[in-house]
Amino acid sequence: MRVRCTIPALREGLEVVELQGRTFLEDPIRRVRVPLDELGLTICDALQREALTPAELTARVGAGRLDSYERVALLNRHLMLRTTRASDVLALHDVDEPPLPAFDGTLTHSAGLRHSCTGCGACCTGTDLGPLSDDDVARIKAVDWSPHLPESIKPEDWIVEVELQGGRVTRLLGRRDDRCVFLRDDNKCTIHAVAGASEKPLMCRQFPHLFVREPASPGIHVGFATECRSWHVAREDGATVESSQESLWRILEEKGSAIMLKPPFVVWDGLEWSWKVWSEVRQSQLDRVLDATTFAEVIDGIVEPVQEALLASMSPYEQDELFSTRLGWGIPSPPAGPLTGRGALEGFQEGCRVLSVTVGQGMAELADRYESASESAMARRHHALAEAIHHLLSGQAAPPAMTTPEALQIWKDMALAALDSHEIARGEAILYETARLVFKLVLSHHDCHQGVSDGMRARVDAHDVVDRMVRVTKMLRGALVSALMRRSRKEMIALFLFNSSVFVRGRAPRALGLDVATRLPGELR
Repeated sequence: MRVRCTIPALREGLEVVELQGRTFLEDPIRRVRVPLDELGLTICDALQREALTPAELTARVGAGRLDSYERVALLNRHLMLRTTRASDVLALHDVDEPPLPAFDGTLTHSAGLRHSCTGCGACCTGTDLGPLSDDDVARIKAVDWSPHLPESIKPEDWIVEVELQGGRVTRLLGRRDDRCVFLRDDNKCTIHAVAGASEKPLMCRQFPHLFVREPASPGIHVGFATECRSWHVAREDGATVESSQESLWRILEEKGSAIMLKPPFVVWDGLEWSWKVWSEVRQSQLDRVLDATTFAEVIDGIVEPVQEALLASMSPYEQDELFSTRLGWGIPSPPAGPLTGRGALEGFQEGCRVLSVTVGQGMAELADRYESASESAMARRHHALAEAIHHLLSGQAAPPAMTTPEALQIWKDMALAALDSHEIARGEAILYETARLVFKLVLSHHDCHQGVSDGMRARVDAHDVVDRMVRVTKMLRGALVSALMRRSRKEMIALFLFNSSVFVRGRAPRALGLDVATRLPGELR
């Protein structure tokens, strides 16, 4: 079956550029580049001046329907054609962004979240202990720490340089078998003990506080990182933001790290949200998680507002973009897969397999590398997490255990902290970051119940939740692990955004193509 449709002409203002021997179509407004092969370039030339039907386009470029459809879908996915959706998204970029109001000295925060350092040293272990500022580096290098450190730790071990994606270099505190080189055996900081708290790197003093500048707000919003292990005691006697104002002010005056939220926010390829839309989605998430009485309701509270807003955002464009569907070209549906509408169970299982191989096996390989480098603690952590990922994605249900009210509250607090600090909007795409947050929560929940069963205990308590959640969060934020996860973005979204109920409610996988995927742009069709 085929419906009549027309492929819009190419947008004005796009440029064909050559980079490292490859050809791209570049959108200078959204800073997006689409790779072009010879057929893609020919199709762009054909659509340069006028709209064409699929039959007219294939006749003009001399190519088959499937090959032509795939190139057109790629162009439309990245808003390179004159569609209503492209106009609406470009309008978000066309608005002159008002400058942030002058900071009025207000520190805003959400009620209920507190911090209380337990001296556990967990924030001084794991991956990526940084970044360090120029002032941090200068202060560390100005003191000879050798008399206060083990003989095996040399001055060149104090600070390390790491190359990030794109060739950027960042400086981190050195590690020795998973621990900061300045962390003593009693879990106290050498710098703090010798020179005082004010001499510690700025990021150490700021942790676990996060500073966020929201659009149009004259204040700074104070959030909390979920990687701190104090959650099980902070709710009872932790310090509030009000009581920490003086120390927070000192950090801000020293140019503490502040996250600048700049709309529009990328939802997925070809879809962006304004600050108003994202604010409404986030507030709905916060409200639902706050009201949750079970772990499943916590997860529902995170994913459902995103799903609802996504459908509302895409529905107006369905008829306008029939040219970007197989139906519009009269092309049969593809075989079942993790993102297609046929074979929901088979597609779900394939998505689990891909994610397990990419992330789980990748974690195991990283563990072997750490083992070879004599970093046994890091190797053990990576092996343990790889095993937990394989167990979760293999479909093995963790033995049920009673969850204490305190344990549920910690999961809620951690989810609220992530939402409160705009973790989802700060990443590369809202769909992926939502799925990533859910993955962390579900994986830690599964690992908690498995750990309790292995220990022959009857219930999950607050310490279990903190231990698993902090470990998972710290491990998954490392640069190498983040790169592994990014390779399976589509599978992550399909499994943990649109099929999270399989993991937390035991429901059957749903066929995305029947209700959700047909309304999604690009690769999620």
